[in-house]
Amino acid sequence: MKINYLNYIKIITLIRLFQNYSNNITVITMGADGTYIVASHYKKYIPNN
Repeated sequence: MKINYLNYIKIITLIRLFQNYSNNITVITMGADGTYIVASHYKKYIPNN
């Protein structure tokens, strides 16, 4: 299975930016066929970071 690391890095960067400006936890999962599944879950609390 080929993985496009550049696209992966772009997606991770967008996810991190999204996390910084939202109250959501975003989970990214790569499927067996190489597609990405992004799920957003409401954060019960905001941890100190």
